[in-house]
Amino acid sequence: MADLGPKALYRTKLTYSDDDADNDPRRFDEDELGMIRWVHDSTNGLKCYKFVEVASTSAALTNGAVVTYTDTIRTLVSDDISEQHPNWPAGVAIGAIAVGEKGWIQVQGYHSAIDTDGGDDIAAGDSLIVDPSVDATCDSVAQGTAVTHYVLGIAQAADVDANNTVAGWITCLPLA
Repeated sequence: MADLGPKALYRTKLTYSDDDADNDPRRFDEDELGMIRWVHDSTNGLKCYKFVEVASTSAALTNGAVVTYTDTIRTLVSDDISEQHPNWPAGVAIGAIAVGEKGWIQVQGYHSAIDTDGGDDIAAGDSLIVDPSVDATCDSVAQGTAVTHYVLGIAQAADVDANNTVAGWITCLPLA
């Protein structure tokens, strides 16, 4: 993947978690919370990421975990249903980020493995929403049906029953 814009613009890699930098003297040389980053992927097109902090009430994030904002300035995220509101989707984790640490989440573009609630009921074209009952997952609203939650994304294929994931096009950028 190639970053759009000057390389010096971003201080951290997309796989960065400040948990990795605890003993690194450059620890404080990280990106600003809330920073937006555009990346072109030659296979899946343009993607957008946001630098956030994982709330202390959240579990550690892994690739595919669905997160929502827990603060009004939209830099603190959680996968905990009791801490999040389904109408405030932040995006999807793209790698491991420990609780209380900072890292990048995806807010726009194709993601191949968004975690689902295991209901095995998602079809291509369905609207993906934050699951209101299972932490860190999405659920769906059938294509052509009125959505009652802010849309996290659009399913690009049926969900994969074996690992409870779905390929989707994330659409959280307007909330970023």
